[in-house]
Amino acid sequence: MKHCLVVLCWIAAVLADEWTVKHSSDLKLARSKCATTLNVPDDAFSNYQQRIFSDSDPLAKAYIGCVFKELGVFGDNGFYVDRVVSQFVTEPADAARLEKCSEKIDTDTSDDIWAFRAFRCFTKVNEPEFYMQLDMTD
Repeated sequence: MKHCLVVLCWIAAVLADEWTVKHSSDLKLARSKCATTLNVPDDAFSNYQQRIFSDSDPLAKAYIGCVFKELGVFGDNGFYVDRVVSQFVTEPADAARLEKCSEKIDTDTSDDIWAFRAFRCFTKVNEPEFYMQLDMTD
C-alpha cells in the first residue's frame, strides 16, 4: 500500500509540472506580473507592449527574462529548448535556428542578458512567426 501511495504521489507531481503551449491570455498575465514585480514605469511598459526594447536598457532585459520565466520557457538552467520549439516553431526548418538562439554564449552572462540576447535572436530568425505565436488568441 505504501508503494502504491508513493507511485501515485510521483505521478501527481509529474502531471502537476506538465507544461503546455501558452496563449495570448498567458502572455498578458506574464507581462502584467513582470511589470508589477519589476516596477516597470508606465511609459516603458507601453514601449515593451509595442515591442520597443533598447539593447542598453537593463530593465528591458529583466522584463524579457521575467516574461520568459513566467511563460515557462526559461528556468534555473536556461532555456527549455523543447518548449521554445513547441511554442514558437511553425516550420520544422526553424527549430535548429531557434535552438541555436537558446544557447548561452558567455558563461558569465546573467540570465536576463541571456534571455534578452535569445529574444533578439528569436525575433531576427523568425520574427513574423515568433510574434504570431505570442499574439495568438485563446
